[in-house]
Amino acid sequence: MSRFPSEGARSDRRVRAEAAAWLARLHGPRRTRDTEQGFRRWLAEHPAHAAAFERATDVWTETGGAPFQGGCAFVEPRCAERPRRFGWRLAMGLAASLVLALWARHLLGREMVSTGIGEQKTIELADGSWVTLDTNSRIVVRYARRTRVVILRYGEAYFQVVHNPRRPFVVLAGNRKVIDVGTSFVVRRGTLGNGTLTVTVIKGRVAV
Repeated sequence: MSRFPSEGARSDRRVRAEAAAWLARLHGPRRTRDTEQGFRRWLAEHPAHAAAFERATDVWTETGGAPFQGGCAFVEPRCAERPRRFGWRLAMGLAASLVLALWARHLLGREMVSTGIGEQKTIELADGSWVTLDTNSRIVVRYARRTRVVILRYGEAYFQVVHNPRRPFVVLAGNRKVIDVGTSFVVRRGTLGNGTLTVTVIKGRVAV
């Protein structure tokens, strides 16, 4: 028998709220060693936690990485730290509603593409740009009316971009941003937890 609860036993809404609360605490002004240890324990509790935290981080990065202070960007850290005073359900409900609203808005039009070990894949994007994924890589494509965003979760991707100054092409890798200025370039990112990022320009220029 698995030691983890079934999918039905886990509340996706609650997991998203918890991920948002941890994101706020880790990027807020009150981060401590106890905060980091608590976060590591939370990650170890269930496989869904790491995935939810990574998705919350992606959304936060796409919205500009606003600081978590003076209010509730997702959920103000104090809300998670004082459940008896404010009520755990209230705090989690607030975080969940904000996260769900952001994810509903930012996940529309997304497409995830990945490769396994030893596999490579080349795809054409909606604007005519091309992406070649190297082995063991993953990207999430999010195109909107005024922006073109590709999130490199891990691995290596070679981009051949159709330049459009009115609709920037942006590659997000962790907390780093690569903006196309009419180019072909390679971005390599380490696996989850590895902050290594390498950008190689084949033709043209990029802004990092």
